[in-house]
Amino acid sequence: MASQALLDIALTLERHDLWRTLGWADIRFRYRRTTLGPFWLTLSTGVMIFAIGLLYAGLFHQDISTYIPSVAIGIIVWNFFVTSVTEGCSVFISAGGFIKAYTIPLPIYVMRLLWRNIIIFLHNALILVIVWLVFRWQLSPLFLLSIAGFAVMLVLVVGIVLFFGVLCTRFRDIPQIVASVLQLLFFVTPIMWLPVSLSNNHWIVDFNPLFSIIEVIRAPLLNQTPELKQWLIAVCCALVSLAVGTVFYDRYGFRVAYWL
Repeated sequence: MASQALLDIALTLERHDLWRTLGWADIRFRYRRTTLGPFWLTLSTGVMIFAIGLLYAGLFHQDISTYIPSVAIGIIVWNFFVTSVTEGCSVFISAGGFIKAYTIPLPIYVMRLLWRNIIIFLHNALILVIVWLVFRWQLSPLFLLSIAGFAVMLVLVVGIVLFFGVLCTRFRDIPQIVASVLQLLFFVTPIMWLPVSLSNNHWIVDFNPLFSIIEVIRAPLLNQTPELKQWLIAVCCALVSLAVGTVFYDRYGFRVAYWL
């Protein structure tokens, strides 16, 4: 018997017009009657990156021309990941009215969330253009690998959201736990600090899969080639996440409407 999760995901990809329309509608609704729209997030993120970059480059005795680009990419990618996961915990709860009224596959709401955050991510990516214009590090076709790295992160996030989206519909305390864990992971993941600053504590990054997932996106943008080990860790985490998410969705997804 075919997996219901895979069937629903296939149908979701086929109905891409629906979740893309809903995602754009979310953006327009959230920023209606504002002058800059989602660029307000871009502006605030850019100010934070330059302010923190200038401060921490001095505290960590880092070269500002290499530190700020690394921090900028890390923060933008991290914000996409964290926002997608935290919003994913309540993805079905917030869409409860739609779920009760329409019989459409639940992964459509997952893709709606991801598409909305991808749009915001692309707005924030303009910060990287400004950072490059300021510091002018060398670019090569290697940066195209970051697209593959971002695709790996999308697979990872889909699995996470499928799992926690269903779980948090039943247990409403889980989102607070997830938010606390993500806050802790922020400090132990090389985003505000660089791995080269570690001396004998490389185990912090060696046993942190989020480092590999971020690095396969960040390194190519900095004209660096990610290690094969980092690609293997990132891909394995994404596949395991998708497998766990689809199995959990198969087992409990049909109960979501009753838990709302």
